[in-house]
Amino acid sequence: METPRIYYFPPTPSEYPAWLANFYTVLDANKVLLGITVDVLARVNKFNLGLGYYGNCITTFDGFLSKCYSNRNIMIYGDPANLELELTEYEPVPAGPAVPADQVPPNEHAWITSLVANLRTNPNMNATLSKALGLDNRPISKYEDGDMPLLKGKIVNGQAQLNCPLRNFKGYEVWRQDTPGGSFVKIGISLSRYYLDITELPEGVNTAQYAYIIRMIGNDNVPVGSPSNEVTLVVYRSVVPV
Repeated sequence: METPRIYYFPPTPSEYPAWLANFYTVLDANKVLLGITVDVLARVNKFNLGLGYYGNCITTFDGFLSKCYSNRNIMIYGDPANLELELTEYEPVPAGPAVPADQVPPNEHAWITSLVANLRTNPNMNATLSKALGLDNRPISKYEDGDMPLLKGKIVNGQAQLNCPLRNFKGYEVWRQDTPGGSFVKIGISLSRYYLDITELPEGVNTAQYAYIIRMIGNDNVPVGSPSNEVTLVVYRSVVPV
């Protein structure tokens, strides 16, 4: 079975918490063999706890915030799909994760990259341990062989949500065509497989048809390979004033 892609180095920002948690666990178990000092292990764990905290925050509050926006709009204007819909209760605030005791310095990825480089040349390193630590290079993506990224999309609360697996890439550029036959304009960058276009519709416009394509980007933020297939979606104003 292929090693899960979160164990390849370097991980993307969305993969980093899982990669680092695994890296710390395996490094701790092999610290004597690899000659890892107490200070180095403590620094890795501090980074691990910090990333784990924000990863848990995103998981905990992402759905809650989406529900808050939806209920707020229903409270003001009602549900466009069901104007008789009533809110029966308030959405409770979920309990947040515990805050780590220590702050993490900025750009800790640079230090981790240096540590990974040293581990790869450690005389006690072997292929099995390297794979367990997550030190393997990512396999070359088929995108670089000329294949197009497969872009999918759907409407979420009136807005366009794009979906494309990152494979071994850092993220992707998002390009949008606002009128049929018009030019595509870059509107943003996604560092995860999902991208939500939150552009507000012009005043007095309640629906619009947008076409989207994406370009994958590497760790140097440079576009790689061919553009994706084109996805066309009809967005709408989720709350229409009455």
